[in-house]
Amino acid sequence: MSYPSSKRTNFLHIGKNLANVPYLYSKLLNERGIRVDLYIGRISDVTQQPLSKPKWLFYSNNSMERIKHLIKSWKEYEYYQTYAASSIFVQFFNKPYIIYATGSDLHVLPYENSLRAKLFLRSIENSEALLFSNTHLLEDVYKLKIKRHHFVPQPLLFNITPIKPKRFSHKLRRPIFFMPSRLDFQVKKNNIVLEAFKIYKRKGGKGSLILIEHGRDLAKSKKILRGVRDVLFLPPLNKENLFYFYKLSDLVIDQFSLGAFGLISLEAMYNSKPLLTYIRRDLFLKCYSTLPKIFNLNTVEDITSLFFSIEQKEWDLISIGKSLKEWIKAEHEEGKIFYKLKGIYKKYNFV
Repeated sequence: MSYPSSKRTNFLHIGKNLANVPYLYSKLLNERGIRVDLYIGRISDVTQQPLSKPKWLFYSNNSMERIKHLIKSWKEYEYYQTYAASSIFVQFFNKPYIIYATGSDLHVLPYENSLRAKLFLRSIENSEALLFSNTHLLEDVYKLKIKRHHFVPQPLLFNITPIKPKRFSHKLRRPIFFMPSRLDFQVKKNNIVLEAFKIYKRKGGKGSLILIEHGRDLAKSKKILRGVRDVLFLPPLNKENLFYFYKLSDLVIDQFSLGAFGLISLEAMYNSKPLLTYIRRDLFLKCYSTLPKIFNLNTVEDITSLFFSIEQKEWDLISIGKSLKEWIKAEHEEGKIFYKLKGIYKKYNFV
């Protein structure tokens, strides 16, 4: 890992082992005039690899080096925005920080009986504020009685050119259902999609299902789909290849347990693709002004019926896709996100 020769700013963003969210916020802020540095940890997933490595981005694949970096470099800054529970460390710097909750750090960690959970809850109490983008986290905000909280839509990468993987030559039958979310039945509940597709094919459905070979329930997924025709498992994809399959598909499928959009949902809508996922309307409409026209389902029976109705062309998928792109461009417009963040930073004297 390389370290900056001199600090560009007094404002540091700190991620742990993910790149997408911290990178997108830091990129937006730097491009719009708020200078921040970003430090993230090990990147183990190719889909989280940043498309570029600007001068404000630093990361390491060596945990010991990260500890040295924490001690020697992070304390030099005056203000912090932390991701994925890195506030556990930053709270002891005795400097102002804002927490951005990425998901399980707020939805799972605080309810554990562990020292790490206690330290994270302490860091929330001592923070200036907590930010979040996943609407299901609003329920945890209420449960944990977090008073200073702000919903901020997540920025997206809009300038990605879809690229077909070099070795991809499969001929897929339409309609094409694409579920790139990791195969994790507890967290994503995407086993219901596998069961629905299995029934759909058993009853004569013609379509294809594309999945990604990642997630702790990959082996179980292959077992469920054993003998089912028109199923394709792909290796983990970079962003360009991922966007190619968004464009190729007739329906993009995300997650069903949390009741909120994941990054896949947002990217699918930007690519004008109909979306199947599950969201909790009550929490969603406390964060967003309108509800997009998605297929909001979470049972095997309903999803099986949807597969058949799409095959039988009962839906105007092109019009649905266009409406979703309009929604995502309005609700996740970069200028809107930037000025919301800027207002929050001004409120807490970060800028």
